[in-house]
Amino acid sequence: MQTPANYQFVALEQSYAINLSATCKADTAHCQLNKDCKGLLIEILELEQHMNINLRWTPTNPQYQKMAEYVAQRKFEKALDHLQTLVIKRLFELHRLNLLQTEYKMCTHIAKSLQTRSKTICTAITHYNTLAVPLGRPTLD
Repeated sequence: MQTPANYQFVALEQSYAINLSATCKADTAHCQLNKDCKGLLIEILELEQHMNINLRWTPTNPQYQKMAEYVAQRKFEKALDHLQTLVIKRLFELHRLNLLQTEYKMCTHIAKSLQTRSKTICTAITHYNTLAVPLGRPTLD
């Protein structure tokens, strides 16, 4: 059996000290996160008590389902608005490109921005399609 060429001997004390330091840092971070989590839970419970909330919604609750539908619909509408904005911007740039007075440098600048906008529109269409399918809306090609 041979020792690998890239093997480096590390003294046991050195290795232990390095690992101990990393372990202490991780343990401290874990304790802080646990403390923060407990604090947030206490705040939530106090808020629920202050607002007289006796029952938390679950996915089977009709109010929860209604709100989930509303959130999905709202996300879909925002995606549609974003897509419409991008398409209108592109149409204005295409119109500006077709003007007779446009200089060559401006034409090349507009052409580059159109390429970038095309990628952005494709991404927006993909996002729109992922939100449209669960709502039963038509998807775009």
